[in-house]
Amino acid sequence: MENKNSLAETETTQKKSKARALLLGIIGLLLLINLSLLYMYFKKNKEHEVVKTELNTENTELKAYIDEAEQLLEQYKQDSITLAGKNIVLSDELMTKKAEISSLVAQLKSKGNASNAELSNLRNKIAELQGQIATLEGENEVLKQQRELLTQENSSLQSDKSKLQQEKQQISEER
Repeated sequence: MENKNSLAETETTQKKSKARALLLGIIGLLLLINLSLLYMYFKKNKEHEVVKTELNTENTELKAYIDEAEQLLEQYKQDSITLAGKNIVLSDELMTKKAEISSLVAQLKSKGNASNAELSNLRNKIAELQGQIATLEGENEVLKQQRELLTQENSSLQSDKSKLQQEKQQISEER
């Protein structure tokens, strides 16, 4: 009987030993899984911080671009207004010079018996006024071209501004 008892105890001890080894194996496996999950969690957290930092940087850059575009847009608007004002002044000057030429031509026509000196003086004034008109028309043309360029740049900046605002909106929505 003792032999049976000893055999039963040996079997029980072996079963306990196997159970203990199995239990230690399961605990080790669970510990390994927990450590790998913890590593992945911290890695993901760091990646999240990097993405968040990049997003903030891009958002800051985008705001700077929008501000710069708005400043350029405002500058071009002011330049366009200034050029339009200059264009009006030049147009007024052209009209004045043309009126002076018309009055000189009328004087020439009215003075049928004018002396050569008077005729020469009136012709010189007409030539001088025509030169001034040509100069003013040239300046006017240059201003029109500058205005056209500014208008195109203004349109381009408006387009860029709207694109930047859309990107800003998309970035904000992605957050």
